Amino acid sequence: MQITIIDLSSQIETQRQLKASEERYRELIDGSIQGIVVHRDLTPLFCNRAYAQMHGFDNEQAMIEYGSIMPLIALPFHQQALDESAALINGASETIKAEVKGFKADGSTIWLSLLSRPVIWDGELAVQVTAMDITEQHVLREKLEHQANYDGLTNLLNRRATSEILTQQFEVASAENQPLSCVMIDLDNFKQLNDQYGHQIGDEILCLFATVSLQNLRETDIIGRWGGEEFILSLPGHDQLQAAAVANRLCLALSQVAVETELGPLFFSASMGVATMSPEITSLDQLVSKADRALYQANHDGKNCVALFNDIES
Repeated sequence: MQITIIDLSSQIETQRQLKASEERYRELIDGSIQGIVVHRDLTPLFCNRAYAQMHGFDNEQAMIEYGSIMPLIALPFHQQALDESAALINGASETIKAEVKGFKADGSTIWLSLLSRPVIWDGELAVQVTAMDITEQHVLREKLEHQANYDGLTNLLNRRATSEILTQQFEVASAENQPLSCVMIDLDNFKQLNDQYGHQIGDEILCLFATVSLQNLRETDIIGRWGGEEFILSLPGHDQLQAAAVANRLCLALSQVAVETELGPLFFSASMGVATMSPEITSLDQLVSKADRALYQANHDGKNCVALFNDIES
C-alpha cells in the first residue's frame, strides 16, 4: 500500500485568512452610510444595508434575492453599465466614476453617483460599487439649468438658448445641404392690449401663445421668446412653402383661442415673417434678418398674416 501525503496547511491557512478578510470586509462596509454592492455580471453577490435602503428594499437579503441590479438602472444607462463592468473585470480600468439614473423597488426615480472598482470575491474577480444618492442635487442642477435656458413666464426657450440651438441647426443644414426656415413672430397690438387690459392679461396672452404654438409644432421645431412679444421659430427640413404652411396653420390656431377677461373673451392674433436658407445666406444673422424684414411686411399688410421674404423681394 502506498500512501501519498500532501501538506495542505498553507492552502487551508490562505482560505482561512481569505474568509476572515471577507468577514472583516463585510463588517466594515455593512456599517457604512454609503451604499455598497458587490456584483458579478450585474448579479449582486453582496450589498450593505445602506445600498438596499437606497433602492427601497427592506433589507439586504431582499436586494440580493432581486436577482439583478440591471432593472434598477434606467434603460439608457444599461449599455454603459455593461461596458464599465467588462472594463473593470478585464483590467482595462482600475476605477470608474459615473452618474446614472436608476429606480427604487417601487419604480420611483433615483440618481446615483457611483465609484466602481474590481475586487476579489469568493476567490474570483467581481465589481464593487460605492453609491451615493444625489437625487436632490441632480434635481436642483436640472432646475438651475432650466432657469438658465428657459423664459420664466412662457416656459419657452430664452433668447440665449434659442440662439445657440439655431446656430447649431444652421451649421448642420449648411453642411448637409438641407433646408432650414426661420419664422419671426410678433403678437399684434400687444402694447395696446397690455395698456387696456393690464399686464396680467398680457402675461396670459403670452402663455396661451406658447401653449398653442407647442401644440401645433413638431418636436424637432424650435420656438423661443426673442424678446417682449416677439418670438422666433426654427423649422429644420422645411422649405419656404412648407414653412409658410406651418406659419399659416399657427396663425389660424391662434385666432381661435381667447383669454378670459372681466369684459368677456379676448381674442388676439400674430403676424409672421418667413425666410428660408439659400446660397447667398451665409450666416444665421442673415437668415434672421430676412425673416425680420418679412415680419415687417406682414405688419404693414394689416397684421394677422404671413409674409414670405422672397415675395417682398420679387
